Amino acid sequence: MNTKVARIRRGTSVAFATALVFSAVLAAPSLALAQAAPDPSTDDQIQSLRMEARAARAELEDQRAEIAELRQEMRSQMAILRRAGLVDAAAPQNAQLATGDRPIIRIADQPAPPPPPAAAGAGGASAARPQSERQADQLLVDVGGVLLPRWTFQMEPSLTETHVSNPRVNIFGYTVFNAINIGTIRVDDISQDVLESALSFRMGLPHRTQIDVRVPYSEVFVRQTKGIGTGNIDELNTRGHHFGDVQATFSWQPFTEKGWRPAVVLRTRVSFPTGESVFEIPETYPPVQNGAETQLIRAPTGSGYYTVEPGFTLVWRSDPLVLFAGMAYANTFASKRYVVPLFNPNPGPNQPSVTSVDHGRIDTGNVYSFNVGLNFAVNERASLNFSYVDLFTKSSLVQATGSTAWTRIKGTATNDSRLGIGASYGLTDNIALVINAGMGLTDQSPAYTFGISLPITLPLRRR
Repeated sequence: MNTKVARIRRGTSVAFATALVFSAVLAAPSLALAQAAPDPSTDDQIQSLRMEARAARAELEDQRAEIAELRQEMRSQMAILRRAGLVDAAAPQNAQLATGDRPIIRIADQPAPPPPPAAAGAGGASAARPQSERQADQLLVDVGGVLLPRWTFQMEPSLTETHVSNPRVNIFGYTVFNAINIGTIRVDDISQDVLESALSFRMGLPHRTQIDVRVPYSEVFVRQTKGIGTGNIDELNTRGHHFGDVQATFSWQPFTEKGWRPAVVLRTRVSFPTGESVFEIPETYPPVQNGAETQLIRAPTGSGYYTVEPGFTLVWRSDPLVLFAGMAYANTFASKRYVVPLFNPNPGPNQPSVTSVDHGRIDTGNVYSFNVGLNFAVNERASLNFSYVDLFTKSSLVQATGSTAWTRIKGTATNDSRLGIGASYGLTDNIALVINAGMGLTDQSPAYTFGISLPITLPLRRR
């Protein structure tokens, strides 16, 4: 039975295969005839499709060219915004999304989240460090609100002119006093001009730190008019030129700006008495004596004491504005005992022509200072700066030779307030031009100051 069924199935399969072969043989001529006689309408359609494809390809090439131009323009705009600080320097560039000649355009459904803060590198600096790569930040570097990037060296030659027309001022760390003798109805006037050239060096270090060294050289001109209101008026001119007090500063930024919290920069400045102080210069009697007064033979250029000045600066950024405020406390150390020669050009009988003046020890008053201001970035190269500085100096103390007691010198406490304005312009990517001007607001302040500097920034390593 099974054998029979198998035979029937094989027969059926053979018959079916034979029918298929026969049908294919009959259909072959029909297909050949159909291919041999093409339809004219089909050729027209093919040609029309080819022309449409060429037109679409040309339109696609035009769109690609427009995209390339837009991408180039976007690169330029992003570079300008990045230099102006409006875009994070670590943000990815759209130019890096291109592969070959075909740009890849990615459209996000929602704004991309901000990039996570970069981890500290080998040097310990993070991406949140306030950068001073923009030329518009140079004024903030000068006030201590911005640190240089690590392994960046800056040299800044500067020239400052200060005019003083007040009878008593505290300037550049040393004090100039005049005599106002009310009993004899005599007033003395002192006018002073200080021309100071300085060379500052800065180096950005790892762990958000920086060191500064400033070496000044001063030329001072002092004009004194004595005996105003009397019948005997004298004019005395004194000139001095010497190195000033060298300063060294160490700065560290422990906190970066986050939300309402400002960036904090701590610093400690040390001043060394490398200049000629008022207590080291020999004295002499003027040719025409008004009383028993003496005068210095040279104008002073330094303070004569060491100073340690800790302070801090707070910085808030809201581009294009940067607000800053700071405080400092300058602690001065008492000077050594000063004994200087006194020359008498017209000694009397039995009087020596050279004697000595013992000033004892002087402890100049400590200084409390605070400053506040704003920096406005006009563009990626230029900025303006407005500031207010106030310095409160305590009274000086004197210790006479052979005594252990300190005596306060009356009338030596001062309040020096100044209003300043500055401008910075980037001449090149590494050189900036900085101009500063200040105006005194109190009797103990200089009448005005004007300075110009040329910071030169040189990155020593690629960060």
